[in-house]
Amino acid sequence: MSTSNVEKIYDYLIEHCGASKAMKNAFIEEYAGDKDPSSEWRISGKLGYGGKFILTSREMLVTCYTEDDSSSRSLIMNEANKFLATMPLIPLIGRAPKKSLHDEFSP
Repeated sequence: MSTSNVEKIYDYLIEHCGASKAMKNAFIEEYAGDKDPSSEWRISGKLGYGGKFILTSREMLVTCYTEDDSSSRSLIMNEANKFLATMPLIPLIGRAPKKSLHDEFSP
């Protein structure tokens, strides 16, 4: 995927989900690079510690831990997922996305 599209995704996550501005370059390197991307990226922010960007072979989505979900967080996630559905899917280079070393999420 083009760097500009990955940048648009992260800019949205910053503005609407409260993702860290300091992690923008790392996100771009991870998802616009020429290696297999991680299946998830912790964005925290308005979605709490469990707020994540998730990448599967079929979709990109934003989620949070079930126990942290609320009506305001659900609204944020629904809007973010609508936005992500309009963006080109980040391609998986040679296989399924690698698992994050710090989480146990299974898409």
